[in-house]
Amino acid sequence: MEGQVSTTSAAWCAFYGAGIIGTLVLYGILQEGIMTVSYDGSLFTYSVFLVLCNRLAAVLFAASMAFVKGERMQNEAPIWKYLIVSLSNVYASSCQYEALKYVSFAVQMLGKSFKMMPVMIWGIIISGKTYGMRDWSVALAVTLGCTEFLMTGPMHSKVSSANSFKGFLLLGGFLALDGLTSTFQEKLFKEHKTTKYNQMLYINLLSATVSLATLLARRLETELRAVCRECLCSCSTTVRQPPCAAAIFLSSTDNPPGWLLFHLCRLQSKASRWSFIPGLLQPSFSDLGEIEASG
Repeated sequence: MEGQVSTTSAAWCAFYGAGIIGTLVLYGILQEGIMTVSYDGSLFTYSVFLVLCNRLAAVLFAASMAFVKGERMQNEAPIWKYLIVSLSNVYASSCQYEALKYVSFAVQMLGKSFKMMPVMIWGIIISGKTYGMRDWSVALAVTLGCTEFLMTGPMHSKVSSANSFKGFLLLGGFLALDGLTSTFQEKLFKEHKTTKYNQMLYINLLSATVSLATLLARRLETELRAVCRECLCSCSTTVRQPPCAAAIFLSSTDNPPGWLLFHLCRLQSKASRWSFIPGLLQPSFSDLGEIEASG
């Protein structure tokens, strides 16, 4: 009887292991396709949007499974602890997506094998774990083996061959943040006895919120930069235009005030045609000629 139970457990373990490997391979292939295929001549830029879509789907799945199994929808751990996992999870996934622009899919998959070291370090910092010399030796051997394999083959991605170093930096960020994610999740399971679907629900719900906030912040940053450029252009136009001011005064000497307003409006409408000289924005000579001719 005991042997039958152990055989059944081993079979389920093999099934779950194969499921993890298979789904992660499919996930990685889809990731590479999205991040390296050109769309109308440009690559996909907002990797956080992909994280948002992923987390929204995970929220729906977790909520459905929790409902089917009759689990409570209330959070079983403090929200701030879920938020820590969500933050590290979102930005780890973003680094993972962005790395595919600079390194190949094979390099990324092998790079994940370096995760043993970060997880052990986070385990010491967060959970106070201790590891023996054997554990460190195995982790070091895996790390050195992966490093040797990576150094003997092509590392760049399909779309970029000059920024592999940047890709490795992004992979390093992914490994550090993903190690924190898994270690803190383990801590939540042990300390608060959370179910897997309850944890999935709240972590992915907060991850979706973080992803959306990141997207809105990037959009706001873009808008603010545009506004600042317009303000600087307006200031340069107003303050640094002695030739323009001279032309306006010249045109207003023999004409009524209405003509002065007319010329100001014409100058404003022609601002897009002003030529750029290093250190000074000046109107085109045709505009000055028109003002003098009308005077």
